[in-house]
Amino acid sequence: MRNRLSSISIHRLSAIALILVAIGISVVTVKDYRAVERLRERGVTATATVADVRYHRSLTWTNDVVIRYTTRDGVRIEATISSHRWSGILSVGESHQVVYDPADPEGNVMATRGDTVHVSHAVGGVAVLLLVLAAVMLWWRGADAFRRRSR
Repeated sequence: MRNRLSSISIHRLSAIALILVAIGISVVTVKDYRAVERLRERGVTATATVADVRYHRSLTWTNDVVIRYTTRDGVRIEATISSHRWSGILSVGESHQVVYDPADPEGNVMATRGDTVHVSHAVGGVAVLLLVLAAVMLWWRGADAFRRRSR
């Protein structure tokens, strides 16, 4: 009986951990979605030059782009932008149109052709849904939630 209770509590603790991860992903996704929408509503266009492209070894499908541009007020900005805010392959020295938030010119910037910017938001939403489903299964079904039933 004691092992059964320990097993149940471990699965319920795992379910709680999954819910906490889902909450974290939700917060990050919603925050980024709102930042992108702010750019679309009140962003200012500028021409930026790609200063560097930083590839991540552990995540070969993503990279950060370092850009330099001048705001409409004449302030020179260097910003590091995540690859989900760009579409296409970039090379150092290229010029691209960007949209920046005048209230946060270093932190809230994206390419004017941000065709794929909401893909990361959709992926975040799907991840949250899957995590919540897994947590519910663990909470109510425990160890049997992910076992295949024999015929």
